[in-house]
Amino acid sequence: MSSQISVENRAKPVIKCSSVYKVFGENAKKLLAQSNGCIDAKIFKDAGCVVGVNNASFEVYEGEILVVMGLSGSGKSTLLRCISRLTDTTAGDIFIDGQDLLAMTSKQLIEVRRNKMGMVFQNFGLLPHKTVLENIAFPLQVKGKSTDESMKRALEMVELVGLDGRENYFPRQLSGGQQQRVGIARSLAVEPDIWFLDEPFSALDPLIRKEMQDEFLRLQGVLNKTILFVTHDFNEALRLADRIAIMKDGVIEQLDTPANIVLRPATEYVRKFTEEVPREKVLKIESVMEPAVDQSLLGPLQVSKDSIIYMVAEAVLTEPKHVAVVNDNGDIVGSIHASKIINMLFGQTGAYDDKAQDGFMDFLKRYPKYAQFILLLIIFFALYLTVIPGETNILWRLPALFAGVPGGINWFAEHLMYDWFPIEVYDPELEEYETSALVRELTRGFSRGVLFCIEFVREILLGGVKTIVAF
Repeated sequence: MSSQISVENRAKPVIKCSSVYKVFGENAKKLLAQSNGCIDAKIFKDAGCVVGVNNASFEVYEGEILVVMGLSGSGKSTLLRCISRLTDTTAGDIFIDGQDLLAMTSKQLIEVRRNKMGMVFQNFGLLPHKTVLENIAFPLQVKGKSTDESMKRALEMVELVGLDGRENYFPRQLSGGQQQRVGIARSLAVEPDIWFLDEPFSALDPLIRKEMQDEFLRLQGVLNKTILFVTHDFNEALRLADRIAIMKDGVIEQLDTPANIVLRPATEYVRKFTEEVPREKVLKIESVMEPAVDQSLLGPLQVSKDSIIYMVAEAVLTEPKHVAVVNDNGDIVGSIHASKIINMLFGQTGAYDDKAQDGFMDFLKRYPKYAQFILLLIIFFALYLTVIPGETNILWRLPALFAGVPGGINWFAEHLMYDWFPIEVYDPELEEYETSALVRELTRGFSRGVLFCIEFVREILLGGVKTIVAF
């Protein structure tokens, strides 16, 4: 993982995406406009469209490694291709260093790719008529480097990726993993400001893969580049990322630091990603430490905030008192107790449950119609509880409360039912959706049935209230 992003760099997003959509299909833009940005993947699929990216908004800062991950078909590679403009977006805005990428001419786009972007994709795109060395040196020569300089740099990259002795081979003479290493070396040779990497280490052997990850982090520590990295390997994401974006069906389910992804998954889908992760091997003490306690409660042991938990767990577990957590300067920045380590190792992984309130708010944001109805009920309740200001007896307020419920139910059926249950029929001649007659009848029947039940209960309660008041 690269060094912590400074506050200064946080104010300078290198990549900024705002409400980016990518929908594949003939009527994609028309359907997206009709949906007002609220995409129902099933409706789009029935209309012959496939949702690749669904309302992606985020920023990537200078020197940051943002890892995008998800299962196959989740939209992670499509998102990366949209940001590099290898694929045109259906809607949204993308900015590179403050420049509108979607408004650039072909010439401007070529210049940006040549000088600011380095790319390694699943399809390596090696030139079949050039050798390994020539493939690696090619982008340097395009940038205007001399032949001697580009070949010298290419030889360094050949050694880096472990292809010594194969520098004069052609791509057809290499295995898939070796071809991928050539693609990685070609990208690293250019040393771009922004790197786009789509599963660059997926075909490498485990040992070479770890070495490449180490070299990748070493280069990042020296060069401090901005990196968008796509992978399906969660352990790799935890090791490399400053932040992780987890995607599902084109939607970014959660974008957060590795520690928060593991400890505080925002959705059930994210929790399933993290439940098998050996947290003690990926989290730092800083992620689980507590505020500093009084000096009298601290033992003699001190641990660094950057220590991986499993490396210091034994020492912390054998210390009866709180352990001081220190920074690089030796200053105490927090504390940790053995019970915290035990809870982290053997406690519940359901941090998702601890965020039930936040999850509920996210739910309301995603489904605003539910928020409208809940707010409506709260307003009705507040109004009817104060309908007789001078009367404090709740029995006088109940009839007024229930008198308003049928009106609320009827409003719900007329205004929100179709939005909540969008069972519609697509008319190819009109090129639009129309609510089916069956659904209209069902919703009318539903509202009539609910109104009847409410009227019945109201009459019983009113009768009871009148009886009580009479006595």
